[in-house]
Amino acid sequence: MSFEDINALLRQTMPKKKVQFDNKQACAWMIAIPMRAEFTQPMFHFGERVKWLITPNASRFWLSGRVMGLWFSQGSESWEYLIKLDPTQSLSGIELDETAIVEEIDLKLVNDSHAIRNSLVPVSDWQTTDLAAQSLGLSPDQLRNLRLRDFFKEGYHVRDTSVPNSRRPYWQWHIQRCEETLEASKKSRLQTKRSPKAL
Repeated sequence: MSFEDINALLRQTMPKKKVQFDNKQACAWMIAIPMRAEFTQPMFHFGERVKWLITPNASRFWLSGRVMGLWFSQGSESWEYLIKLDPTQSLSGIELDETAIVEEIDLKLVNDSHAIRNSLVPVSDWQTTDLAAQSLGLSPDQLRNLRLRDFFKEGYHVRDTSVPNSRRPYWQWHIQRCEETLEASKKSRLQTKRSPKAL
């Protein structure tokens, strides 16, 4: 996306104000919301790294970058993000722009030291299923299935924090322990693939 495209987008989303962004060397944040109260809070914040899947020519590739702008689309009733792609990425035969516009539903958070949410709220070692799934890059269902298959051990990786005699468990997950177990499993699978099969 060029700076001219950004200017055009700004004029579309904020037509009553004169908007011009003409310093091509400057870095700018952008946010636009509709002139009404009914919209959901964005899931991602400025400067956070995100990734999304693209499927050119029936291949699957993950792209990543940092959020530099967001606006609430009244047409789709969801947030869209202007993302500056990480400079080290390249796909053979495919030319990548410096920026991309991606819908919120397609994005996943990439945890790193620049994530704003890490400095705003102290992160507990134990997180609820939805937050843990997001932190680990899994879906809540995948997380539950791993617990049911005893991949994650109750009392160490996961604990039930529901009140006594409650009919429904309220699971919390220890993020660091889960990450370590997932990483160890990944290394083990890679090692198994590389080792020659016994005759």
